[in-house]
Amino acid sequence: MIVYEGEASFRQTPTLYRTWARRGQQPEIPTRSERHTQKILGALSVPQGDFVWRHQAEYFNAETYLSFVDEELLPNYYRRNHRVYLTQDNASFNKKPEVLRYFAKHQRHIEAFSLPPYSLDFNAAERL
Repeated sequence: MIVYEGEASFRQTPTLYRTWARRGQQPEIPTRSERHTQKILGALSVPQGDFVWRHQAEYFNAETYLSFVDEELLPNYYRRNHRVYLTQDNASFNKKPEVLRYFAKHQRHIEAFSLPPYSLDFNAAERL
């Protein structure tokens, strides 16, 4: 079973970029003066396209990541005698010692692969 995992944060802070208003009348956007961010961990299987996710209030860290893997990902994707091959990004918490120990301990059920580091070399395509 091949599974891709990722995480995303969605800020719920209104911003004013461009708008129309009468001259001299500043537009107002009512807010609660609070910042909220919605955080989602998700995993998608290939080729079935099954999707599991978790909404969380805390920041992403090794503990929340392993909790997602243990409580959502493995129960939904692991099948007896069929290892889960997990592709993950290069989030810093994916490289923490406790995460590496978890995958070493559960290698019979899951094997994790990290994507290559992202490159900010915008001229790479021109050299090809």
